[in-house]
Amino acid sequence: MKKLLLFALAVCFGFYVSAQGFSFGAKFGPGFSNVRGEAIDDVKDAQNNKTNYTMVVPHFGAFANYSFGLISAQLEMNLAQKGYKSKFTHQDGHVEEAKAQFTYLEIPILAKVTFGEDWPVQVFGELGPFVGMLMGVKYDGKSEQSYEINGVRVTEKYKDYYKGMDLGVAVGAGAIFMILDNLGIIGNFRYNLGLTQIGDHSVPANAGYTSDQVNDIKTGVFNFDVGAVFYLGK
Repeated sequence: MKKLLLFALAVCFGFYVSAQGFSFGAKFGPGFSNVRGEAIDDVKDAQNNKTNYTMVVPHFGAFANYSFGLISAQLEMNLAQKGYKSKFTHQDGHVEEAKAQFTYLEIPILAKVTFGEDWPVQVFGELGPFVGMLMGVKYDGKSEQSYEINGVRVTEKYKDYYKGMDLGVAVGAGAIFMILDNLGIIGNFRYNLGLTQIGDHSVPANAGYTSDQVNDIKTGVFNFDVGAVFYLGK
């Protein structure tokens, strides 16, 4: 019995020590998204203007953080939209506009440096990779297109034109305002830079154009977040 009691005390003490550096929370906010790459940058309209523009997208998610003092590790799971607005001006002045929206389940793994542990406001910087799993694609609110070939109706999902994963790096900074001993309000800005092509169209060998001219599309989103963080063990 004495050994069992000592073991239980050791487990509780270990959990208490580990909890001292553990925190978790949730946040949400707007993002300013656009894309880049050969498939986009070289596209001009009849007035020789670019055709892709920044659009505002929502995102929200949760995070868990473990601190080793000044340095901490943070794992997140976010539902994030990315995309861009397309605007094409014809020779006669007629303007066509559309929106492309990509929804990702995004998982960043970040290293954070936090200053001001004893201050009412802590400031931090963060850097790390992220992986995004594509959940859906919409053009002007529609997830698929339908057309006829030789009298046969064909329906295709826009999601099938894109890879299922987006890889990149996130860099940001922010501040935490402590309102209670174990509760803070967080404000955060971050840039998520996609490093891989997300296009996945098949290009025939004799098509007359390269795969990059169709598939080289990379994401980029500047996010602003607000949320709450709760500290265990404080």
